[in-house]
Amino acid sequence: MTTAAGTRLACRAVVNAAGVHADELNNLVSAYKLRIVPRRGEYLLYDTDQGAAFSHTVFQAPSRAGKGVLVTPTVHGNLLVGPNAVEQGSKEDVSTSAEGLAFVLEAARRTWPEAGTRGVIANFAGLRASCAEGDFVIGQPDDAPGFFNVACFDSPGLTSAPAVATS
Repeated sequence: MTTAAGTRLACRAVVNAAGVHADELNNLVSAYKLRIVPRRGEYLLYDTDQGAAFSHTVFQAPSRAGKGVLVTPTVHGNLLVGPNAVEQGSKEDVSTSAEGLAFVLEAARRTWPEAGTRGVIANFAGLRASCAEGDFVIGQPDDAPGFFNVACFDSPGLTSAPAVATS
């Protein structure tokens, strides 16, 4: 492989774990094309005075878009609520929206009826690498030996990571 700067690299294997950009790397080396659709998840973080409301993570029933809005205590004693799941075109935009945060708050009230804006100290968003053709693309494409995809982890990607690492 040669980089844009002209540096030549040689290796026996490449692991593609590039998140929302994993399709771009895969599509450079394989005829089997991936198409990642970024899915933004917005969260609300509450101050520590709300942290004691829950001692464990509470999930809602999952939907096609993901695991649903959860309410969970953090290791620092805060309370975290979210995420929603909004498909978007940008692989870089991690902004939040008033509509998205309102949805998260309303959905959280099904688990935590007292959820409101009092005590919210931050909001933020992250991106999930949702594959248009399915979930969990793991292994070598037939036409790219030595190139290993670990791509398209939607939900529960983090939870699945130990099992994927041992496979």
